[in-house]
Amino acid sequence: MSAAEPPQGANSAPAGGSAAAKPQAWGDHISLLLFVLFMLSSTAFDGLHETLPWVTVFWKNIFPVLTAGSSQPYTVTVNYYYYWQWAMLLVSPFVYLVVYLAFIVLSKWAAGSAKSVHALALAFALALVPIAFVYNVTHYFTLLASQGVQIVRIASDPFGFQWNLFGTATLPSDPIILDAGTVWHAQVTLILIGHILGVYVSHVEALRVFRGTRRAIVSQLPMLMLMILFTTAGLWILSLPIAGGQVLQAPPS
Repeated sequence: MSAAEPPQGANSAPAGGSAAAKPQAWGDHISLLLFVLFMLSSTAFDGLHETLPWVTVFWKNIFPVLTAGSSQPYTVTVNYYYYWQWAMLLVSPFVYLVVYLAFIVLSKWAAGSAKSVHALALAFALALVPIAFVYNVTHYFTLLASQGVQIVRIASDPFGFQWNLFGTATLPSDPIILDAGTVWHAQVTLILIGHILGVYVSHVEALRVFRGTRRAIVSQLPMLMLMILFTTAGLWILSLPIAGGQVLQAPPS
């Protein structure tokens, strides 16, 4: 055995060193997992919070409870709606975290792994990145498609100083209006592609973590269900009708 290649299982840390001196991978910090989950949850919430079912839940079920017995005028209590929306946005990544950890526990149990839930949650966090990416692209798809052409024109005059650095400042600036059917099918396609990539990344990570094809495949059954759940949720949000007005008119006195 070469002196440059230590025996397997040997401690490669320098004498007197500690485990803390080892370089940490990107997923070694729970904050990065929460960031990825917030990319997912915030985009999903942004698409959900103006939909008719979501708005109806507040005004028909939550608002009456919050204002029961209150003598405050409607102009004051109507602000509860915005407080509720902000609170739900802050809570959303933790809801996704609970769902994600539940499926990680199922994956750990299916594979019979001795690794901790914490370690597995960080290991599979990378599989969520393609899903978070396509969530953002689909959410802003119409804006990118209709207003994205402005980037070429604005690049020549980014500060509005009447510049024409690249000769593109005078290009037509009319937005592109896309057919609703085209937008829908493009969004669905992007969501499906993102989740397929997420399943693939998760499978590759499982082969590395669980050391065995059979254990890796079995462990991925719960993760596959998680991807299907995220896909279904994303498509369901896309299909919801948008509320005509988020704030109801003041009730008759």
